[in-house]
Amino acid sequence: MQMKTNKLLNSLLAVFTAVVLFTPHNALAAAFGVSPPWIENDNLKPGSNFVYVINLSANDLPGNMVVDSVIEGDPEIAQWLTVQNKDKLIMTTGESIVPMSVNVRIPEDAKVGKYEGNLKLSLVSNSGKPNSITTLLGGNIAVKLGVINYDVTDYTVQEISAEPITEGQPITLQMNLKNQGNTEITDVTTKTSVIDISSGETIASGTVKELNLAVQPQTKAVTELTYSVPGLQAGNYWLDVEAFKNDRSAYTNRLYLTVNPSVRSNAVQTGVDVMPEGWVKPAAEVIPGGISGPNATVVTSVKVRAPLTNQLIMVIIGILLVLTGIVGKFYFTFKKRRH
Repeated sequence: MQMKTNKLLNSLLAVFTAVVLFTPHNALAAAFGVSPPWIENDNLKPGSNFVYVINLSANDLPGNMVVDSVIEGDPEIAQWLTVQNKDKLIMTTGESIVPMSVNVRIPEDAKVGKYEGNLKLSLVSNSGKPNSITTLLGGNIAVKLGVINYDVTDYTVQEISAEPITEGQPITLQMNLKNQGNTEITDVTTKTSVIDISSGETIASGTVKELNLAVQPQTKAVTELTYSVPGLQAGNYWLDVEAFKNDRSAYTNRLYLTVNPSVRSNAVQTGVDVMPEGWVKPAAEVIPGGISGPNATVVTSVKVRAPLTNQLIMVIIGILLVLTGIVGKFYFTFKKRRH
C-alpha cells in the first residue's frame, strides 16, 4: 500500500514538474477573468430582447489577443444569443478590461420552457496563429433562459440619492433601478419624510410614485421622482426615504439634503439728472411692482434743481479769475521793464 502511495505521489510530482518546465513563463503569469460568469433570466416572453454586459479582464498578456467565443448547449441558445462586435473584442498587452455585450432575442414563435447552454471564451493570438497560451486562458459563461407567456413585474431599487436644491424648488430623488421583469416600470411607491436636523422635527412627509423615465424590461437606469414641499426654508435636513415593491419595503435610507437660500437682484436702474431752474416736476412716477422680500433693492431717481442765479454766480467767478490773471501778467511785465 505504501509503495502504491509513493508511486502515485511520484507520478503527480512528475506531471507538475513537466507542466512547470514546458509551459511558457508568460502563459503562467497571464490571467483572464469573466464577470459575471452567467446569463440568467426566467421571465422572458416571446418577442422580447435585452442586452447583457459582461466585463472581461486580463493582465500580463504576452501581446494583443482576440476573444474567441463559441456557443454550445440547446440549439435555441445558439440562435438567440449574439456577441456584439465579435471580431473586434481584443485584450491588449498588459492589463485591460473590455465590456462584452451579448444580445438575447427571443423569437415570437418561441415555445414556453427552459433552455440552457454555455458561452465559451478563449484568447487567441492577434495574428491568428495558434498560441500555447490559448489552452490556458479562457472562461465559461453559463446561460439559463426561461420563456413564459404571462407578465412579470419585478425590479430592484439599488440606490436613491438627492442633490442640493434652492428655496422654492421641489426635492428631486435620483433612483437607480434595475428592471428584472418583462414589463416596463413607470412608478415606484416611495415615502419621504423631511426632518429638520437642528430640531429633529418632521417638517413634511408624503408619498410619490410616478417616475420621470420608464425603465424597460431587463435594463438598468437612473430615473427621478419629484417631491414638492411648499415653503421649505434654507437649511439642512434629513430625508428618510423608503421604496416599496408589492407593498413590501424594498429599500430604506436616510439622505442628507441642503436647501440653499434664494438670492434675487431686483434693482431698478435709473440715472441722476441735473435740471435747470424752472424745471416742472412731471406726473408722479410709478415704481415697478412685484418687488418685495428682504432681498429686494429699489434704486429711485434723484432729481436736483440748479437755480439760474447759482449758474450766473459761477460764470461771474470764472470771468473774474480770468481778468485777475490778465491784470497780473501786465503788472509783472511792466515792473520788469522799469528795473
